[in-house]
Amino acid sequence: MSNHTWFIIALVIYFVAMIGIGVYGALKTKNHEDYMLGGRNLPPAVAALSAGASDMSGWLVMGLPGALYATGLVEVWLAIGLTIGAYLNWKLVAPRLRAYTEIAKNSITVPSFLSNRTRDRTNILRVAAGIIILVFFTLYVSSGMVAGGKFFESAFDGDYTTGLLLVAGVTLLYTLFGGFLGASYTDVVQGLLMFAALLIIPVLAIVSIGDLAAVAEGITTVGAENLDWFGGGLTAASVIGIISSLAWGLGYFGQPHIIVRFMALRNPGEAKTARRIGMGWMILSLLGARVTRRGGAVTVTGGPRIHGVDLDLSAVSELTPTLVGIAAFADSPSSFTGIGHIRQHETDRIAALVDNLRALGGEAHELDDGIRIVPAPLHGGTWEARHDHRIATTGALVGLRVPGVVVDDIGTTAKTMPQFPALWQQMLNG
Repeated sequence: MSNHTWFIIALVIYFVAMIGIGVYGALKTKNHEDYMLGGRNLPPAVAALSAGASDMSGWLVMGLPGALYATGLVEVWLAIGLTIGAYLNWKLVAPRLRAYTEIAKNSITVPSFLSNRTRDRTNILRVAAGIIILVFFTLYVSSGMVAGGKFFESAFDGDYTTGLLLVAGVTLLYTLFGGFLGASYTDVVQGLLMFAALLIIPVLAIVSIGDLAAVAEGITTVGAENLDWFGGGLTAASVIGIISSLAWGLGYFGQPHIIVRFMALRNPGEAKTARRIGMGWMILSLLGARVTRRGGAVTVTGGPRIHGVDLDLSAVSELTPTLVGIAAFADSPSSFTGIGHIRQHETDRIAALVDNLRALGGEAHELDDGIRIVPAPLHGGTWEARHDHRIATTGALVGLRVPGVVVDDIGTTAKTMPQFPALWQQMLNG
């Protein structure tokens, strides 16, 4: 079986496991309090890891490494602010909230606690809090679904919409049936997976590059300015940016999906143990995210000629359009196989690549599960993006070597990189 098939099998196993945890949560749920708050019997480790995973999720795996990769260590102030905010939340809010939610008529939701604690007989506070949570959590949940779709697309070479719907559907299933326990235990598993990935990836990157000295050399080659914590110097603008980043930590004190874990602890005293576990997980994971970016610095230097290749791209099929664009200028034919599934993306990518190269005078052939490129002199013309961001960027790549190539819809790159046209122009301007 191809690597792509194994990826799909792993994904199916993961989704089945999440649904299985939801079923386990359903079996453990006996009443309304169990469904909403796990019967206030959540162990410290489960509370800590589920709070961390629920909070970070796609941001930790994709957002922070991406921000560090794009702009350098200036983004690390976000992580510092969040770490401080999380610590103070566990230290100041967790034990008190656990105690007072039980005293205040055994409140099992944040709106009910605010109403009961202030003796609001009009229920205005309860309704207002519920509306605020509904509105902003709609946006929060949407961002999580988007992250799932993006991850499905980049990691498994699947369709973005399909990935989004799968993640949304599975999440809805284990939450609907498993309630609070189902959501908490699935978050624990996800938190452990994130933790392992963020610590293992930097190690593998260092081993792949060679050693720490080679990593340092690669970072310096890419740009020593990426190591500047102040983004190019300590100026008024950078100070304002740093303060803004640090202020992200203030949001922890009002995030219902985090503080509800405090309410579910077995007793207020266990907040201390949970804090230690949660902060340890968070600090190591954030360090892993930072090192992932730094370990990923690689410099590629090309030779005077490009040689044709025969490659099975089933594990990295997203690279197909770029490699096809490069292969068009090789000194011998190239074949890329194991990529039949990319016909089902935003467009039929194999057909789009073949058609575009032929329109410029090139020679390309569709295979059953791939594409064959026979290098030939190319001329200018229109390159059809066909609403596919990777087809569009390949046209831009070909245009570096062939004068007069015009990509008809470069705006489609906004799907994954809105700044692509500006960055491309910046590169051309030197």
